Amino acid sequence: MGSSISKANHEEAISYIQLSDLLNDDETVIQGYIELLRKHFTVDLSTSTSPFQVQDALIDFEKHVLIPNVTRLCFGSLNNQKLAGVLLIARTVLLFPSLGLVSFPGFKYLWKKKHTTSVPTRNSVARASLNQNIYNKVIFRKLEDDYFEKRFRLILDEIRKKLGSLDDDVIEKMILKFGNDSFINLDEAVFVTFNEAETAKWILAKVLKPIVFLSNYLLDRDGGELISTLQKAEYLKMEKFKNLPSGDFRLCEETFHTYPDITIVFKPHDSNLFYNIANFEVKLFNCINEFLQVGAVKFKPWFLQVFSQIISGNFLISCLTDGYSFILMKIDFNKQLEDFLSHPDKPGAKIPISFKLVNITKSGVTAKASILGMLDDEVRNFSELDYKRKISKIQRLKEICLKSNVEFVHTLINWVNHHFRESKNYPSYEIDYAPDIFDENHISLFQNGPGEGPQILLVSKALCKRLLNVKSIKINDQEPVAISIYDPTRYQIQNYTEGDALGLKEARNLFMDMYKNQVKAYGIIKKFNTLNGLKINALAHFKTGNIKLKIKDFSYYAGKFIIHEHATGRPSTKQHYEQAIEQVNLLNEAGIQLDYIDEKDIVLAKGKIYLTNFNNATFGKVNECDPGCLSMLESLRDNASKSKRSKHK
Repeated sequence: MGSSISKANHEEAISYIQLSDLLNDDETVIQGYIELLRKHFTVDLSTSTSPFQVQDALIDFEKHVLIPNVTRLCFGSLNNQKLAGVLLIARTVLLFPSLGLVSFPGFKYLWKKKHTTSVPTRNSVARASLNQNIYNKVIFRKLEDDYFEKRFRLILDEIRKKLGSLDDDVIEKMILKFGNDSFINLDEAVFVTFNEAETAKWILAKVLKPIVFLSNYLLDRDGGELISTLQKAEYLKMEKFKNLPSGDFRLCEETFHTYPDITIVFKPHDSNLFYNIANFEVKLFNCINEFLQVGAVKFKPWFLQVFSQIISGNFLISCLTDGYSFILMKIDFNKQLEDFLSHPDKPGAKIPISFKLVNITKSGVTAKASILGMLDDEVRNFSELDYKRKISKIQRLKEICLKSNVEFVHTLINWVNHHFRESKNYPSYEIDYAPDIFDENHISLFQNGPGEGPQILLVSKALCKRLLNVKSIKINDQEPVAISIYDPTRYQIQNYTEGDALGLKEARNLFMDMYKNQVKAYGIIKKFNTLNGLKINALAHFKTGNIKLKIKDFSYYAGKFIIHEHATGRPSTKQHYEQAIEQVNLLNEAGIQLDYIDEKDIVLAKGKIYLTNFNNATFGKVNECDPGCLSMLESLRDNASKSKRSKHK
């Protein structure tokens, strides 16, 4: 395949194109760039042409035709010329694909393989939390080309009208923006690697930012704007039962974090709020055969990944893309959805999902034009009330689609066994809840939080002695003992990043270090007290080791554990904090340094102050205590002293 453009000189090339085709003829634009190139140049292109040949032809066109015309118009002396230059760029951005992706190392090899190495995220939150059978409740509706053609015609007409209302400064700013960001195929940076992260950056720069820019400047948004960004964290909250001291149960929430690769939000005029509109999940290249399977069993894991993003992040549009092909999906907020939300178990009840599959070299309504059309559909007549109405339906959909607590615990057990294989060798225990704290079967959740530290469970002494064979525990009093479980699984689940193998490893190492520090500190304190008398106050600790603990139907823990005394008293006087300062100095003398101390780590029992958290301690003899740690305790002491004087008055 050859192109006469590259052989033509500069002046002759300009005469090949009739600018009216790009500036005024909407039909030519909608028919696509292939028809335009065929009409004016001796090139042999089709939708089946390889992206490498298409890229060569487009670079020829941009270099010898588009850039000279844009330069002549944008830097002309007349305002009409500048307006024509901006319109030419705007239409070209939507009409011509960005094909720098084909320059990625390894792209050609993957293209010729005709199949992808990408898979739906194996550790996807979709598998952990979504009811997998929900896929059978979905009905897919393909959005046909005429839907996008109608939308695209409206957009083109609005762009032409909006240009006539812009002042000179805005026109100059747009011309400068187009030049600086290089929204076309020339002058792209040389790519060093070909992976999902680099592909996401390229999609954002060359596909989405031009769309967002055109939408914000040339479409009427009443001052509102679209904003695109990489890696905006979203949250998926699962409701789970938690027992109360009274014996009753209440619902509590656990939060899962998901990370869409790219998100687009809408910020209305005179508002500080951002509303989620679309997310783009980037996969490794050549997924088009996978995306063509919409509705088939093979597509189920791909859909569940997209669907989990929609309901976790409250997105109106979700997209799977490898940078070459885009599959756009959105929930249809129609009567069929209403019927499903009202009676999800009714035979024939379906979740309506619209989708559009388009590749980057598509001629006609291109990938960029299709994305802009879908975005425009959501924000053209945006209202906060309508958005909230849609989100309320997504929330209801989420309630229906999440797994039950029992299913979730089962999934979590499998997840733990898969990723923490050493846990298969942990002693395994299962405990039923009981309402009475003194009942030997009782166990209660004392500290769960975001999972950044150990999970602390309060267990009756009788139960602990029976289950874990702790001979040193005396059961003649009614106080429970605490089991601190250094559980990287819960931390990783609650601070979830999809497919983050490195995060799994780091979480495991983090919790292992915390556990080792705590055990080492106990050993140092015991040795110091043996040599110097019982100067350092230390809660008794009874046993350490590995544990896999299932609290029936509700919670699951796996990790290193420490069983120790439990104290709930809190310091409140100046003397208490002076004791805490003395304890820090003694720990420093023993070779344990605390660079930070939290008020919750200071407990009072039998008139003595205990410091309980050595998870992040450092070890070795130094001359002075950490000044920050002492300063914090001195501040608490002074505040306690002021509070007492105030009450006395």
